[in-house]
Amino acid sequence: MNNSYPPIGGAGASVVPPQATAFGEAAVAQRDPEIQISAEYNSLDEVRTIAVGTGATAGAANGKFVVTSGTDATGLAAIFSDRQIISKPGQGSEIIYTAQFDQGLANSRQVAGPASASDAMEFGYEGVEFGVFFNHGGRVVIEELVLTTPAAGAESTTITIDGTGFTVPLTSGTLAHNAFEITESLNSQVALYNFTQNGATVVARSIITGAITGSFLFASPGAAEGAWVPVNTGLAATVEFTKQSEWSESAVLGSTLDPLKLNRYKVVFNGSIDYFIEDGLTGRYVLVHRRVHTNVETTPMFSVASFRVTWAVSNLGNTTNHSVFGSEASAFNQGVRKLIGATKGDFNTTLAVGGTTTNILSIRCREVFGDKVNLGRIIPTSITAFTDGIRGAIVQVCIGMTFATEPNFSYRDKGSSIAEVEKSQIEVSGGNCIAVFVIGQFAPSPDPELDILLLPGEILTIAMNVPSGGAADMNSSMIWKEDK
Repeated sequence: MNNSYPPIGGAGASVVPPQATAFGEAAVAQRDPEIQISAEYNSLDEVRTIAVGTGATAGAANGKFVVTSGTDATGLAAIFSDRQIISKPGQGSEIIYTAQFDQGLANSRQVAGPASASDAMEFGYEGVEFGVFFNHGGRVVIEELVLTTPAAGAESTTITIDGTGFTVPLTSGTLAHNAFEITESLNSQVALYNFTQNGATVVARSIITGAITGSFLFASPGAAEGAWVPVNTGLAATVEFTKQSEWSESAVLGSTLDPLKLNRYKVVFNGSIDYFIEDGLTGRYVLVHRRVHTNVETTPMFSVASFRVTWAVSNLGNTTNHSVFGSEASAFNQGVRKLIGATKGDFNTTLAVGGTTTNILSIRCREVFGDKVNLGRIIPTSITAFTDGIRGAIVQVCIGMTFATEPNFSYRDKGSSIAEVEKSQIEVSGGNCIAVFVIGQFAPSPDPELDILLLPGEILTIAMNVPSGGAADMNSSMIWKEDK
C-alpha cells in the first residue's frame, strides 16, 4: 500500500498551501512547548532510562544522551523524556531532536524520535538500512493479581511472571500489606515489568509491547491465596519501515545525509506524519518523507496519541555492542493548549496531627488506565489547607515524598479517573517541595499558584504538621484536571 503523497508542486518540492479561517483570514498557530530537554550538564533529571542485558547502558556523557545495546542477543537500552506531548484533535504536534547513530548492523535496530509503549514515528536503522519508522497497534501485557487470603506468617511465595518464577517473601498482615510486599519485591526483580499496589490488588504491566508467552501464577506454601486476572494479553506493534532510498519527498538531502553525524530531525503529525531533516547549509527543515493516513486507513493512526522523545537501541539477534546518541529535544503543540476535560477533586481530614510531618492527602497518577498504559497526566489547579490548632500549621506540597510506612492507594474512580488517592496518617519526608506555607488557626490558606504536571507513577502529597505545642486536626483538599 502506498502511504505517501507525491511531492507537491513538482519533483523535489514540498510546498504546503496557506491555511485560512472560515472567513478567509490567515490561520496562524502559535507553538506551545511541552518538552524541552538537553544533556548539556550530563544530567538525567528530565529523562527516564531502561537498560537490559550484559553491557547495556543508558546515561549521559560529553553533553549527549547515550544508549548502548550491550552484547546479549536480546539486549536493549532506551532514554526517553520524562514529560510527554499529548496530541489533541484538531491540533498538530511537532517534535524536534538531535540524533547520531552508529553504522547499522544486521539483526539490530537503532531509533530516535517520538514514541510510546504502542506507537512510534522515528528515524533510524533497521539492520543496515537507514530510514523512517511508523510503529502502531502495539499492546503491553496487563495483569492484575487479586489477593483473597493474607499470609498467616512468614511465607516464601512463588509468583510467576510471563513464565518465569520469582520468590517473594510475605509476612502476616492485611491483604493490602501483602500486595505492597509483592509490589516492592517484584519491582526489584523483574526487569521488563512494572508493578503497583492498589488495595488488595497488584497491577502488572510490561514495559515493551508484545504478547504473553508464558503463564502468570501465584503459589504459596502457607495461607496466602490469590489469582491473576488478565486485562490485556499484549500484542507486538506493527513495524512499518521505509528505507532512505524509498522516501517520498526530497531525495537530494536524503542522499547526502550522514546518519553517523549529529543531525537535527523533526516529525510533525496529526492527519499525516511528516518527517523532516535540517539542511546544514540553509538551516531549514526539508520534508523527506510523508506517511498519509487520511483516506487510506480504516483504523485510528495511534492507540493513544501521547509520546515521549526517545533514543533507543536493541539487539535482534546481533551480539555486537552499538549505540545511539542525542543532545537535545523539544516538542510543541501547534496552537495553545487549553484543558477542557472534567474537573476532579478530593479532600481529607486527619485528626490529632503533631509535630511530625504527616500525609494528609496524596494523589498518584496511575500507571495503567483500563486495558492500556496510562499516557496522561494530572494537572493540579487548586490546593487548600485548614487547621483548628491555636499555633496554626506548616503545609508542604511535594512530589515524591518518602512514606515512613507502606501507603495504601485506592482508585479515585477506576473507570473514569487516572488518579489514585492515599489518606492514611503516615509520616512523610523528603521529596521535591513545590509549595510551603504557614496557616493560622481557622484561617483560610493561600491557594498557591501551581505549575506542575503529575506524570504516571508520580505522587503529589499535601503534608502538614504543627510548629509547636499540642496536636491539632488538619484538613486539605485538591482540585485537578486530567489531561489524557
